[in-house]
Amino acid sequence: MASLDLLVQHLPKITIPTSQQLVYKDECVYSFDNPESETGLYVSLTSFLGFGRNYVEQYFQKTGNAVFLHILREKKPIPEPEQTGDGPEKKITRLAIGVEGGFDPDCGKPKYTYTEHYNVVVLPGFHTFPWPNDALPDVVKKSVQAVLDADSPFKLAEAEALHGTWDGEKREVSVHSVNLKQLDNGVKIPPSGWKCAKCDLTNNLWLNLTDGSILCGRRFFDGSGGNDHAVEHFRATGYPLAVKLGTITADGTGDVYSYAEDDMVEDPYLAEHLKHFGINVQQLQKTEKSMVELELELNRRTGEWNTIQESGSELRPLHGPALTGVNNLGNSCYINSVVQVLFRMPDFIRRYVEGAPEIFSTFPEDPANDFNVQTAKLGVGLISGRYSFPTSGGGQAGVSPHMYRALAGRGHREFSSKRQQDAHEFYLHLLTLIERNSRHKPNPADCLKLTVEERVQCTESLGVRYTRRVEHHLPLPVPVAAATNAHLVLFRMPDFIRRYVEGAPEIFSTFPEDPANDFNVQTAKLGVGLISGRYSFPTSGGGQAGVSPHMYRALAGRGHREFSSKRQQDAHEFYLHLLTLIERNSRHKPNPADCLKLTVEERVQCTESLGVRYTRRVEHHLPLPVPVAAATNAHLVREYEQRRAAAEASGQKLKTLRLDECLLKATRAHDTPAFYIRPIHTRYICKESPFSDRSLD
Repeated sequence: MASLDLLVQHLPKITIPTSQQLVYKDECVYSFDNPESETGLYVSLTSFLGFGRNYVEQYFQKTGNAVFLHILREKKPIPEPEQTGDGPEKKITRLAIGVEGGFDPDCGKPKYTYTEHYNVVVLPGFHTFPWPNDALPDVVKKSVQAVLDADSPFKLAEAEALHGTWDGEKREVSVHSVNLKQLDNGVKIPPSGWKCAKCDLTNNLWLNLTDGSILCGRRFFDGSGGNDHAVEHFRATGYPLAVKLGTITADGTGDVYSYAEDDMVEDPYLAEHLKHFGINVQQLQKTEKSMVELELELNRRTGEWNTIQESGSELRPLHGPALTGVNNLGNSCYINSVVQVLFRMPDFIRRYVEGAPEIFSTFPEDPANDFNVQTAKLGVGLISGRYSFPTSGGGQAGVSPHMYRALAGRGHREFSSKRQQDAHEFYLHLLTLIERNSRHKPNPADCLKLTVEERVQCTESLGVRYTRRVEHHLPLPVPVAAATNAHLVLFRMPDFIRRYVEGAPEIFSTFPEDPANDFNVQTAKLGVGLISGRYSFPTSGGGQAGVSPHMYRALAGRGHREFSSKRQQDAHEFYLHLLTLIERNSRHKPNPADCLKLTVEERVQCTESLGVRYTRRVEHHLPLPVPVAAATNAHLVREYEQRRAAAEASGQKLKTLRLDECLLKATRAHDTPAFYIRPIHTRYICKESPFSDRSLD
């Protein structure tokens, strides 16, 4: 052990972190090195920033902060129990847990043991003092212990994003909370010492707010949790609301579950409901983990999504520079897809990877919240290959962009949450952040800009006018109407899911006299069937059960000459027919089909008078013309028609369109209706095109 004299001279700079101070003990702020890396992590006992071995010396030279807590985590696999005989491979044949043919509840059990080694390190020279160590000065001992006791910033950020939510969705006020029936049965609940009334469990206990029963909760998929006694009690009695004991705080909040609504809910009258059973919330303290905290812990401990394996695919793992994967942090695939694309572009590599040493050399006071530092950290992590190596469990280590996600989403209502997001929206949001943080530096996002040019020509004077605008993307219309499974397409849209899937309980609760002929009931039935996964399980013959929309087909086609028949129909016509039915049955309710409406505006300008006419119309689709005339030779067209007829006769389908030909057809100029000019009493024919020919070069 080194001499304590080396440590004493730095004592004035050592501080003790407060409860409000973030301690970055999980990951380096400049790289993705962490305690499990070969060289561990160094946490400054002055700034409480974490550094990998590559950056800790530079930080010391820049700041003079010399004392660090070195954390090295040793990870060892737990030996699997020996099996006698080879036996056949177990296959999942039932959507169930812990039964024959179902999922193995042991699959989520920990596969590794972790041992952490701590040392107090003084730079330069990396002089070490083992921890724990009674010989260390008090301020050092208190500082180190506070670092070890501090919550992870990643955990705090996730809990904040999930606050007031369950599984990323905002909790609604329960419909049962206002007029909740509470029995006068004399039950009084003590402030502690609780136990399940039907078993010996003393944790994960739920208090039924109607009769005061204390029962254990559901069993989790990994085998932990309770014995389902609380939900069994609801099935027997119908008493809807229960609060998790140990999560109730003095401000009258706690984890409330509505069995009737099958969701976590808010109970604004929780303090009054608890008072009925003699519980004074002012005397209660939170002693158990909330459902949000349990979810986060369970995901980390078991690698929930890592237990789901891709089937039917042979995947070849790749490793090396520019082949680094991004770990899913829970509904973060929209971030992963965008950054993987951006860091394949030379301008982004030049700015954030090759330029990383210059960015890091500034050593800002708060690097975790410096956009350029965190973007460079992510770029180096993806491109360097430092984290793209095979692991003992298969796959690769990859990078987990916790800091980047928190920073890029800060202040944004959606991207700061844990909900799923649209990759295109995040792409545009990220480009705004990059531009904002590229002052006095080349903006790498400039490489993504393109100029869209529109061309209008008058057929009389042949005068031409060009208009230009800058875009970061070129959207292509998706011909939803051409889909052969329009109902499946619609139920991928949030507005339809909100109306017919999330709103299904309300629709079903009306219990109409003839539900088979109630359009909203049958649409909700179809939506729940498609989205819930209830009918998406493997069958003994392969494939899945799926749904058969007999009632829906009969109801949607009733009274229509074509759709009530068994003949083949046009998907576009059925799409428009279905939208009409949805609108007709959405009176006094939001019409989900409104999300499909778009306003098409056409602009024609005469080059003689410069007069302009605008026409607008509302459409539910934007068709692309089929460029039949683009065929360069008739004999090939005839040959194709013969092959198509033969393919259709055998039940096959040929690819019928070339996208580039569709785009060319869509961008060619065409005659517009006559444009009348009053001052000279002349009518002109104009040519109009949405894009000039040059814009396609």
